Amino acid sequence: MTGALGGTSESGTRTDIVMSKTSSHRRDDGAWIDVVSHRPDDPAGLKEWAPRNMLIRAAKREVGPNASARKHNTTVNQLHRAADNGEIPWDRARVSVDGLEVDFDVMEVGDGWAAFAELDDVVITIDAHQVERGGLRLVTVNA
Repeated sequence: MTGALGGTSESGTRTDIVMSKTSSHRRDDGAWIDVVSHRPDDPAGLKEWAPRNMLIRAAKREVGPNASARKHNTTVNQLHRAADNGEIPWDRARVSVDGLEVDFDVMEVGDGWAAFAELDDVVITIDAHQVERGGLRLVTVNA
């Protein structure tokens, strides 16, 4: 999956700017991980965004499948506030990226976790479900 912006000049030339690329892995046991490489344009915004889907999944598990939309949304908002004010903290973890140890900020709720790291020319976010952090190694994939 790729996120891109595009536009056409007055002469009709189309230009696409790749903003992010996602690499996903799904296991037969239901565990999965999405690793997204982002252009380093807004790292603070990406760090705030990184745990959002994990928090939505955690709210869904907390309220159960028969909860009203209002109850679900209230729980999502409570989790977002808890993340924003540090009640759900960011921890640090080292992850191998192309053989180099990189410090990631990691937020974990239940069986899900999200991570964020700024490298020289890219920002990496991770969204994972039932995947152990230990031993995770990332490598560059040329698409």
